[in-house]
Amino acid sequence: IQIVSVKPVAPERPEFAGKDVPSEITSFYYDNEVDMFQFDRPYHREGKDKNNEFKTLCLERTIMQTSYKLPGILRWYEVTSTKVVHLGPVQTASDTVKQMNAELKSSSENAEADPEHCLRHLEMRLQGVISGAVNGGIPKYQEAFFNKEYIANYPDETPYIEELKSDILEQ
Repeated sequence: IQIVSVKPVAPERPEFAGKDVPSEITSFYYDNEVDMFQFDRPYHREGKDKNNEFKTLCLERTIMQTSYKLPGILRWYEVTSTKVVHLGPVQTASDTVKQMNAELKSSSENAEADPEHCLRHLEMRLQGVISGAVNGGIPKYQEAFFNKEYIANYPDETPYIEELKSDILEQ
């Protein structure tokens, strides 16, 4: 038996395409009417690099679909399909930056709507992104992936490096 915490994967909503939808509405659909869920298992490719663990950090992402959308009448539904996707180090870094960008956007919208209560949270998020005191932040990604040696060793990851650069610039 394996017990893991899963995150909902909200489907794209065609009625929201090209529209500026309030964060309260999008967060509702993030947790409701969902039948796809995922969990990640980190692992290191070719052993852990002591100087910069991001060079070898990969993810095994398991995506599951349930027979009905949750929440529903029952407390649980059967998983009808499972797909495992492996993300390389650059894709893992890009995924992390995208998640942080989404969190920053949400914090920014909340601070704009209620500055008295949410501004401190936004300030802490921004400080974490800018200083990168915990894991080294963006400079560690630059050191790991934006060099000729990495591109020479892993030429198939070049498109993902460009995507990571784009995600960092968006931040």
